[in-house]
This record gives sequence, C-alpha cells and structure tokens, in this order.
Amino acid sequence: MKVSEMFPTKWISAADLQNREVTVTIRDIAMEQVEQDKPPKPVLYFTGGQKGMVLNKTNSNSIAVLYGDDTDGWSGKPITLHTQWVDFKGEMKQAVRVKLNEMPTAAPALPQEQPPFDEAIGVDDDIPF
Repeated sequence: MKVSEMFPTKWISAADLQNREVTVTIRDIAMEQVEQDKPPKPVLYFTGGQKGMVLNKTNSNSIAVLYGDDTDGWSGKPITLHTQWVDFKGEMKQAVRVKLNEMPTAAPALPQEQPPFDEAIGVDDDIPF
C-alpha cells in the first residue's frame, strides 16, 4: 500500500499525477477554507473529478496568462497539469504546476489608426545614442 493511499486528501497533490502530464477541463473555482485559522483560498474543480486543486499564486498566474485575469472566464477551459521540483521552505518537494504549452504564439495586432512609435513621440535625431 502507498502512503498517499493511507492518508487520502480532498486536494490534488503531486502524488496523484504519478509523474504524468494530465489535461483537465476546469469546471469551476470557489473560495474555500483549506487550513484552519488561515484565510480561504481559491480551489479549482475539474469536469469528471472529485478532488479540487488549491491554487497558489504561481498556478493562478499561469492560468491567467492562458485565459485572462477574470476567473469567471476559466470554466470549460482545458489546462495541463504536471509535477515540478520546487524549493518549499528550504526543502525540495514535488509540486503540481500548470503547463503553459497552450500559450498564444503571437501578440495581438495593434489597431491600424495608431501612428508608428517614432511619429507618436517625435524622434530627435540629434540624440547621440
């Protein structure tokens, strides 16, 4: 028997991923009491899954890069979870991370009516650098 099976948790951990990448679809996000005497934290839930994933700032920012800052727009979106070794309070531990392989490859185009940068600020060709 595995230790992770002897002490099950309601939150996704690195042990749950078994060193695999797993693509899941976000069902919803809720603020929940994760630890006693600490403020509530955001928890993601996935379609077809039972366990929630407590979001830290790193994973929250990764999802925001993919789908925007407003968590209301995350439902129905896929993310890929993987494990990564991280320094946690001076100890190396495996953590669950959101993979950014779905990132857009190009920045959005600027509107056509904007003048080129040089015209917008006025270029002084006498500056020696």
